[in-house]
Amino acid sequence: MESELTTFLTTIDTPAFRRDNLAKVRAKAAAAKGSGSSQLSVSVPAAESVDVALPTTHLQAVVSGK
Repeated sequence: MESELTTFLTTIDTPAFRRDNLAKVRAKAAAAKGSGSSQLSVSVPAAESVDVALPTTHLQAVVSGK
């Protein structure tokens, strides 16, 4: 039986989850920039690898057996 931690790490350690999360961050940055109340400026190339931005942690490696 998988522990809750293993289940959680398995869920967040997928390219689809990372892509969706990055899209949400970009949307929030665009909304903040458009509101004029924030000076937040985010520039992330579309071709950037999410794996580079979010490296595997030691805990994720241990849980996944890498």
